[in-house]
Amino acid sequence: MPLEIGYISSRDIGIQAEAFLDKYHPSGEIPVPIVDIIEFDIGVEMFPLPDAQKIYGFMAALSSDMQTIVYDESSDKKNPHRFRFTVAHEIGHRILHGGLISSLELTSKETWKKAVSDVDPQMYTRLEIQASIFAGQVLVPLPALLVAVAEIAQRAVENKFNLSTAGEEAYDLVARPLANRFQVSTEVVSRRMKAEKIVF
Repeated sequence: MPLEIGYISSRDIGIQAEAFLDKYHPSGEIPVPIVDIIEFDIGVEMFPLPDAQKIYGFMAALSSDMQTIVYDESSDKKNPHRFRFTVAHEIGHRILHGGLISSLELTSKETWKKAVSDVDPQMYTRLEIQASIFAGQVLVPLPALLVAVAEIAQRAVENKFNLSTAGEEAYDLVARPLANRFQVSTEVVSRRMKAEKIVF
């Protein structure tokens, strides 16, 4: 029987992300220490698996009991920014889709593949988008993003550069210097600004 993934609005995901940060990272300091939160505050084990991406086709995956995130052993060293987003994405699945995940018996490579194949592609895409929205909102919280964007905009003014005339390119121009601050990719910061309808 095909699995159904319910619709969750970006606003409702944002409420969940804010609640997550209020509980586990009330200081609001950037970058959000997502791995420490997962391991030490939530108590989810981070389990490195050699060549997980090559063998299983994923950089990280949440176990069906939601107590372990299995991840490609080399991923945190190869691309630490992407790794942070990936594990935030997986904890997003735990927060948003816990009931669905716990109903699956993901005990082997075969059962994992079967579970994925049982999900309608459109539903699977919805599931992944929801977890990615959660990850972006947790790693790039709106209050910190607004402060950071204001600083960049002020710097642009001081250098006599008008961001408002740069069109869509303005998002990437602003996101580039902020990516290291939030320890995510430029694309994640750019998407967050667009989602929050930030204008320059």
